[in-house]
Amino acid sequence: MRTKLLLVITIFFVALSLAFAQENQQEQNPTEKEEQAEPAYSNTVPSGVDGHVILDNQSTSGWSIIESGGEGVYVKAGMSRIYFEVGGEYYLDLSNLDHEQIPVDIRSDSGDIIISQRDIETPEVEGANISADEDGIRFIMNEDLAERISIFRAAPYPQMVGFISAVNPEAEQEADSDEQEGGETE
Repeated sequence: MRTKLLLVITIFFVALSLAFAQENQQEQNPTEKEEQAEPAYSNTVPSGVDGHVILDNQSTSGWSIIESGGEGVYVKAGMSRIYFEVGGEYYLDLSNLDHEQIPVDIRSDSGDIIISQRDIETPEVEGANISADEDGIRFIMNEDLAERISIFRAAPYPQMVGFISAVNPEAEQEADSDEQEGGETE
């Protein structure tokens, strides 16, 4: 009886140690696991752009920023805020959306449509080289566009709004240098 009990206890500890060894091996290779699980979204971004943002919808209530990358792109995903540096060419990837059900407009702070995925007339923004199709919106963030843009939203769903702004790197550098100097003027 005692031998059987020792045998059962030994088998239990061997099985337990195998389970821990397997768990430790999985913990040591988390990047391998993540790489296999993540789709390659960047494949939908056209070449030649400085930066991109890939959006998806959260039903009809909001946005998810799936990915952002490149130079001159900054996001606050939880707040659906996107910042683009002035002077760069960018792509807003909307290929995860059904453009017929959820077409995206980029609007001014007064609500005027500046860029749209819909087949509607929009104002000319000289030098912004704007192109919009079912997969996304491509543009150059020049000074003219930077002064106009404010939000992006799904045309039929006003609650699906996000914020889009231009960032001027020279102005930021000047502000940073003023802070470091104590903001004093002569």
